[in-house]
Amino acid sequence: MARIPSSKAMLAFVTTAQSLNITHAAETLNLTQGAISRQLSNFEQELGVTLFHRQARGLALTSAGRQLLPEISQALQRIQHSIDQLATNHRRIRLKAPSCVTYWLMPKLADFHGRHPSLEVELTSTTKHDVNFLTEQFDAAICFGHRSISQGTDRHWLLDEVLTPMCTPDIAKTLDSANLLQSLTEHTWLHANQEHADWQLWLAGTGHENVQAERNQIFATLDMATSAAARGFGIVVGDVNLAIHELESGRLITPSPIQIKTNNSYFLQIPQDNQTPAAITLLKDLFS
Repeated sequence: MARIPSSKAMLAFVTTAQSLNITHAAETLNLTQGAISRQLSNFEQELGVTLFHRQARGLALTSAGRQLLPEISQALQRIQHSIDQLATNHRRIRLKAPSCVTYWLMPKLADFHGRHPSLEVELTSTTKHDVNFLTEQFDAAICFGHRSISQGTDRHWLLDEVLTPMCTPDIAKTLDSANLLQSLTEHTWLHANQEHADWQLWLAGTGHENVQAERNQIFATLDMATSAAARGFGIVVGDVNLAIHELESGRLITPSPIQIKTNNSYFLQIPQDNQTPAAITLLKDLFS
């Protein structure tokens, strides 16, 4: 079996064969014409065949050269593609996150990019709150569950779920602070699911499980319900941590002082057996 020529020799051959001009090949590869000529001669000697007809008017490929060119050209392209892909994967962080954390997450990702401009976070927003790294191609995921599972070798706690009613300042002005619960029921309650789970958790925490609103509106996700509340559609029981930007901006306010900690948390999960350097950087920098 013949020895495989060096990558430099093969690159010199392909570059020269494509242009049939040694001067052009030398400029392309940033080498001298003499260096290109020597590499081509050595290449031919190693193969034991002539690849170029060297004529007075220039170069022409022999039948062997024409046969070899597409094979080597494609092989070099595949190698380059693999190298580029590896470099891209090393810089890219494929992050999965529930859509409800978007408003909380985006400013943090912007700051992270400012500190690490060479790293790219590829964010996939989803309605799911878990991840299966065996079937899903992610480097990290923000998940949601009971606080007891939010810490471990592959799980890193981010924030707790803390629920309370939220509405616009205009709606808040219509509420009777002396009879707040009754006032709340007179407005449309916004929900993130059919079970009205967030409102039920908050009501249970206040000891008023059986209270119901006169009107209800259901959305697909908590962020959609919270966004609707910020537009004055009604009152949502939102997470004070996830809605921090709406609360700080004054678009939403919390008419009740009662905040219910549900014992659920959001946490960053990284596959234990495939922790990429970029994902570790994200963990240490963004969520430390």
